[in-house]
Amino acid sequence: MSSAIIHITKYCLNISKYLLVCVALSFFGFALADGKNACVATGDTCFLGIDPDIYQMPLFGEYVQDGNELICATTNWAPFPPEAFGIEFMRNFWATQLDQAAQAETEAAAYGFVASHWGQPAAPVTDLSEMATPGDFPFEVVSSLEPRTWRIEFEVPKTDFEKLGWTAKWVPLLIPPDASPNVPVKLRGWYIKGDGVSANDAEDAPNAGNDKVEHPLVILSPGFPYSIAFDLPVGGVEVGEQMRKTAAYFIAKGFDVLIFDKRGMGFSEGLFDGMGEDIFRALDQLDQGQIVEEGIPLTLSIITPDGRRLSGAMAAAENLLGEAYTAKTKPIVLRGFSYGSSQSQKAMAMNYADLPVEYRFKRDFEGNVVIDESRMPAGNRGYNFKGIVAISGFQGSIKYETIPFFLAFDALASTIGHNGGVLKSTVYQSMNQWPAFLGLYSTNDFETADGAVDAYNERLRGFKDIKMVTGYHFGLASAEVDTYFAYESVQFAKRAIFDTPPTNNRHQTSYAREVCDSERIVMDPDTQSIIDVPSKIIRKANRKVDRFIENWIAGQ
Repeated sequence: MSSAIIHITKYCLNISKYLLVCVALSFFGFALADGKNACVATGDTCFLGIDPDIYQMPLFGEYVQDGNELICATTNWAPFPPEAFGIEFMRNFWATQLDQAAQAETEAAAYGFVASHWGQPAAPVTDLSEMATPGDFPFEVVSSLEPRTWRIEFEVPKTDFEKLGWTAKWVPLLIPPDASPNVPVKLRGWYIKGDGVSANDAEDAPNAGNDKVEHPLVILSPGFPYSIAFDLPVGGVEVGEQMRKTAAYFIAKGFDVLIFDKRGMGFSEGLFDGMGEDIFRALDQLDQGQIVEEGIPLTLSIITPDGRRLSGAMAAAENLLGEAYTAKTKPIVLRGFSYGSSQSQKAMAMNYADLPVEYRFKRDFEGNVVIDESRMPAGNRGYNFKGIVAISGFQGSIKYETIPFFLAFDALASTIGHNGGVLKSTVYQSMNQWPAFLGLYSTNDFETADGAVDAYNERLRGFKDIKMVTGYHFGLASAEVDTYFAYESVQFAKRAIFDTPPTNNRHQTSYAREVCDSERIVMDPDTQSIIDVPSKIIRKANRKVDRFIENWIAGQ
């Protein structure tokens, strides 16, 4: 690593600035476009303003010229290829590239991230009966899903991080070993049942064809710090309402939907962790009612729409997955945003490859935390994952692997047993086995699409597509853009469910080409608020989604 990069890394670790300067250096490493339709990267640096998220990140990038138009798009500055980010690389980075002051700052920030409860409510509920239902949002379209919604509570084992405890090296912080290490953590969410999907469904009429009706499941994984009940605006966008609207649109289209709050977020317990393996645990418990992991029983509890409380075998007897399906045969599309995209992609990697994605740890005879090879989670899970929709999240060498703070954070966290929000190189390496991938991005984004473009060209071989808009990460630019992304997600999910993916798709693209093809929105340069959405494609998608949901609700 060059001295300049080391200096940048240490400077970015100044948590008093909340890492804001990191993205200011994100114009390095931008690849030139192929020149088609005068679409070229100019090499000129540009400033996109402040991302209206909780971190208020300034966004710098490079101008891409599309004919007579200049588009400012953030780019990835990291000099490392996506294959580099294994656990040993990150541990070495922690040990050799960060001085004592940087490590101390990172330890304090890591403690804050892991030990805090995120999203709404501010603390997990004490019982599933206290969890919100769609009816608690009477002015949103999701309220129409109340008769179809089962509140679910599935159990997961505590992480090794919780069991082993942690004492910081440089600052007076510690998390003691859990006094009840074998008591599972409860994760809570909704299972909402749709009416089924046919390959020939018309856009305006569900189940219009005569084909066999499938009952596919979409697993929605919200971003950080969003939870099921999130109701605060971000950058002027009602992010929680939009997330729930997406769920309603999938249901109206006939899909089942599973959405749950991750560890340490919203209605769920535990310390902050986005384990991909929790997705498999949820599916297995929905199927069997109870599973046993390392001798610990993990049990499903549900509250039915008519108020019955069931657990274990009686909960499984509700057949939420459908009588024709098991956990491994249910056709599933994963859809994650940001941090939730990381969780979803880790699950895809664990399902389609036998590479180490999430780790298990123990203490050696000297008390050091080391990898426990005998307990490493298995890969090649064999579930019927048809594809993934990854929104602003993590493919290849994106964000949490390239911004030095999070790189170092994962080196620290992995050392003590926490898997975090980071994608390892093994996720990227598994992508040639994924059947379908849709990446949705904003140009004004500290999670740039560079890694997705790299994966598109070098790894992905099934159905694959990337779509971009101009705008910001956390608010997905606007409610209109989020609704457009919901529309594209449904179209992609149907294709992934019913069509046979290619096995050697060699189509290529470039970052500049994707920027030039992005849908346009107009932002106020002072307030960074959305003042217009001129894209006809976005407007048309919004009309279709709103009309479809309205007609579906009227027909219930």
